[in-house]
Amino acid sequence: MATEDIPPGSSTRVPVEEWRQTARQLKADSRDMESIFHRFPASLIDLGKQYIEPLVVAIGPYHHGKPELKEMEKLKGAAAHRFIKDSRRSPEDIHDAVFDIAQQFRRFYVGVSVEVAGMSAHEFATMMLLDACFLLLYVRVMDADSQHTADAALVSLQRVFISNRVCIENDIMLLENQIPWSLVEKLNGLSVVRAPVDKFISIMESTFKIHGHRRSVEPFLQYSGGHGLHLLALFRMEKIGRIRTHGVPEDPTNAITASATELAQMAIKVQPCDTPDFLDMGIWTGKLSANLYLAPLFLDETRACWLVNMAAFEVCTASIEREDALMKRKTAVCSYLALLAMLMNREEDVHELRTKRLVQANLTDKETLNFFKSLVKHINGGKLYTGIMAEISHYKWRKQTWIKVHGFIKDNKKTIIAVLSIIGVLVGIFKTLLSIKTD
Repeated sequence: MATEDIPPGSSTRVPVEEWRQTARQLKADSRDMESIFHRFPASLIDLGKQYIEPLVVAIGPYHHGKPELKEMEKLKGAAAHRFIKDSRRSPEDIHDAVFDIAQQFRRFYVGVSVEVAGMSAHEFATMMLLDACFLLLYVRVMDADSQHTADAALVSLQRVFISNRVCIENDIMLLENQIPWSLVEKLNGLSVVRAPVDKFISIMESTFKIHGHRRSVEPFLQYSGGHGLHLLALFRMEKIGRIRTHGVPEDPTNAITASATELAQMAIKVQPCDTPDFLDMGIWTGKLSANLYLAPLFLDETRACWLVNMAAFEVCTASIEREDALMKRKTAVCSYLALLAMLMNREEDVHELRTKRLVQANLTDKETLNFFKSLVKHINGGKLYTGIMAEISHYKWRKQTWIKVHGFIKDNKKTIIAVLSIIGVLVGIFKTLLSIKTD
């Protein structure tokens, strides 16, 4: 039987077909890792349960059945009833459409978790149906362009949704509160009145935008993905963007760290880029100065929760990638957060970023600083971040003489202006005396 060497570092030889079968299994395992509906990573748990546990509604099995979330379960029933009515199909038809898909995804909930293992096939499918109907009706009812004035039932649901909006929008972006997106799409396609999900995600993404930033809400683009594609994953892809316009070097060596104030001392200006995409960050260097670009950010408690969960998703999924280009996309949120955190060493740095319209927050400067510094302790910066740090280090080495001159001028600006003013006065006096003498 023919044999081939297995990868370097092993002296064992195995049959070709056996090795190929092993390789196929490893590839399948890699795909399954992407498809898993992850639990919140242990490395981030110290950030607090507010980033893990839902406030009012459980989506999916991990928090299903918790007593404190029972009130919203009643609303799920009303949402499902309304969805079935609008679909103009029988409850049996809707359940059958969900059942097979639900069972396909059952194995992708981590290790077939205790929560999932305790459910029958019917219970699991029913849970998925209720949760998907809840999401779809929430999207539909909260759409600003929809008119519900003639529908008393929808108006009643809308009131409940509005009164719980902050909590619901927090909960549906939690890593542990997700269901398969293909199931949601399947259900949406069965209804005569479809929920504008693409518009909803675009609007959610735009809430990170600082007031007055130039770009308006962009149309949502459809993404294709593996079994594990869910609302949080879609939202993250929408937020990081599709292209980068600012260059970042490949070499991550000799990296340094510097606050916004320290960068200013090096003649590096921190500026908001023209897009709100997290992927669009980079550094441009000129002869006497440099500009560091990154997306502006509006921050409050809800958006802080979204950021943490997008970072948690990257922590769970990025480690399976080896290609640099993919790693840059897979860790774009972590890179963005690490770069912002690097710019903040003191509350004064946060204030400086507010002044530059890079950060606006409903949090105080101290709360904003504490959030970023606590988060960055638990995540790696990612490829984009290390590349930018390498470029700053290279710039500092190339411009060290000019940086000293610029720093001296910056630190002694008032004195230099005063001296130049005196010199100007003296020159004026000298010219006057000289003209008198000439006359």
